[in-house]
Amino acid sequence: MWTKKHAAYSWQQKLPPAAQYLWQWLEETKSLDKPVEPDLRDFNKWVARHRGKGYCRQTVKDAFTKLSECGIVRALKNFGHWAIHRVIVRAIDSLIPPKPLRG
Repeated sequence: MWTKKHAAYSWQQKLPPAAQYLWQWLEETKSLDKPVEPDLRDFNKWVARHRGKGYCRQTVKDAFTKLSECGIVRALKNFGHWAIHRVIVRAIDSLIPPKPLRG
């Protein structure tokens, strides 16, 4: 489920719209903190319903790379195809450091 925390983290990391959509799709359709094998072609079909058309292959690959760089997804294995990877999608609470307690 996409929340204000997700939006704030996206803005902080300067995620492009394609990366934000990809993250939202991963959050809604995949298990968090467990290895999954999303097919990015399915993401492109999903985003076409929300945006009116899908992204080109390079844009999807760049969005995936940006999510990896930000630590949102951790690639475990590439199957030699641009659209299929084994990844772990991290939950938003594990990405945002806890606020220090006043003592």
